[in-house]
Amino acid sequence: MQSKLESVAEYLPEIVLEMVDLVGFVDVEKIINQFGGTTFRFTDGSVYFPRLKELIGLESAGKLRHYFNAEEVYIPRCETALRLLRNERLVADFDFITQGEKKSGRTAMLELCPKYQLSDRQAWEIVRTHQVQQYRQDSLF
Repeated sequence: MQSKLESVAEYLPEIVLEMVDLVGFVDVEKIINQFGGTTFRFTDGSVYFPRLKELIGLESAGKLRHYFNAEEVYIPRCETALRLLRNERLVADFDFITQGEKKSGRTAMLELCPKYQLSDRQAWEIVRTHQVQQYRQDSLF
């Protein structure tokens, strides 16, 4: 199973990449989704370790506990990477609706803005920016 975070690895903070080296993208993505924005203590105690073990399993939790050795670690929210993923999904959905289903861009925005919790101005800007980047890449070849 491939993690969505893999495609935006270059935007992840160093501490997250250290965790990825230990347990892989899939488990780290779960950790970010569950604990992102909090300070986590990698101990054997009754608070942190049971939650981590339940989330990613005993083997991966044990690897992180051993590596960080009871250290308190801030788990970043990885907003930049997650925003890039959201934008990629939005553009893919927009393309599917407008090209695959042959609906108008405005109709697509009526469906997508609530789904991604964006204003139509933000969503249009994301789509335009992606189209400009795609055009520049296409013109190179």
